[in-house]
Amino acid sequence: MRGSCRPRESFIRRGGLGWLDVVDLLVVAVTFGAVVFSFAVVPELLERRGHDPRSRLVRGVVWVTFLTIVLVPAAASGFLFSVTNPVEWLILLIGLSVAILWEYYRLHPRKFAGNP
Repeated sequence: MRGSCRPRESFIRRGGLGWLDVVDLLVVAVTFGAVVFSFAVVPELLERRGHDPRSRLVRGVVWVTFLTIVLVPAAASGFLFSVTNPVEWLILLIGLSVAILWEYYRLHPRKFAGNP
């Protein structure tokens, strides 16, 4: 025996996936689905209706859809209200701000390159 813990043997010994493993996989799948739906499907649907996918309206709908999919279940489960540390809220706000601005700058490079 090379090591005391081999993932394949422990998987077989446990008899497959445990309950927490399934829940973790579901959380990852739902998060992936939220990102794909919000950032790929919603702009495509709005573009087919005649909106410019780079417009403020479409980007706003994308971010509102994403935040709704992520934050409503977190609020319904009570997770959002269990976070009492202001630094964690600050990190969340900074992260969201950076993500939104990054996307805006990526979609509108001419506005910030000195070219009107």
